[in-house]
Amino acid sequence: MTRTYQDFWNNKAEELCCTNVLKSFKPGEIQGAINVAWTIKKTGLLKEQMEEVNKEIVSKCPVDLMKKFQLLKTTLAKNTQRMETATSSLQDIQRELTSRRQDYFDSTSKTERKEASVKVEQLEKDLDSQLAELCKAQDALRKATDARRKLLEQLDLGQSELESTSSEREESGEVSDASTEDD
Repeated sequence: MTRTYQDFWNNKAEELCCTNVLKSFKPGEIQGAINVAWTIKKTGLLKEQMEEVNKEIVSKCPVDLMKKFQLLKTTLAKNTQRMETATSSLQDIQRELTSRRQDYFDSTSKTERKEASVKVEQLEKDLDSQLAELCKAQDALRKATDARRKLLEQLDLGQSELESTSSEREESGEVSDASTEDD
C-alpha cells in the first residue's frame, strides 16, 4: 500500500497545486488536504480488501467452518458501518471548510474576515477530530479483515496438513498391504 500512497500523494499534490482555489494555501495546508484525501481513498481500498477476503471465505470454507467466520462477520459489518459514517462526516466537514475558506478570502470587511476566520478554525478542529475517528475506524476494519485472512490461512494450512497426512497414510497402507501379501 506504500507505493499506492506515494503515487496518490504525488498525483493529488499536482492536482491541488494547479487549482485556483488552493493557490493561496500554505504548504502545510496542502499537505493536510492531501492527507484527508488519502484517508478517504484508503477507505475504498480497505473495502476492496475486505470484499476479496469475503469472496475467498465463501469459495473455500465448508458450511461447518462458516460459523467461525460469523462472529467476525458481525464485527466486520460494524467496523465497515463505522468507517462509512466517519468518511461521510469527514467529507461533509471538508466541503464546509472549503466553502468557509472561500468566504474568508472573499470577505471585504475586517468583521466578516474575523467571523470567517473563527468558523474556519472551528471547522479545522472538527476536521482533525473526524479524521482521527476515521483513522481509528479504518484501523479497526483492517484488523477485522486481517483476522479473517488469518483464519483463512489457518484453514489453508489445516487442509494442506490434512492432505499430507492422508497421503502418508495411503502410502503406509499400501506398504503394509504389500508386506502382508508376501507372507
